[in-house]
Amino acid sequence: MLFEKNDRHFSAESLPAEAQKHDFPVSLAILAIMYNTLNQFTAAGLSREAMVESGRSYLDINVSEHHHFYGERNGDLINILGEMT
Repeated sequence: MLFEKNDRHFSAESLPAEAQKHDFPVSLAILAIMYNTLNQFTAAGLSREAMVESGRSYLDINVSEHHHFYGERNGDLINILGEMT
């Protein structure tokens, strides 16, 4: 579910609702496992954290070097490709 699309951004808070849409049961134990797994994905280099404002971050499965544009009105995080200088 997380890696279906190549350029995907998501917050940990959005995953329980998405999991329920895919008929995955969500319990407190599953939430704890989910948060730990997301941290391990980031530690292993499978995702990167993109901080957009204090206390709000997204995970990005595109681990290549790139910038982001954050739409404050709609909450979308968009990749901006190109060389980082």
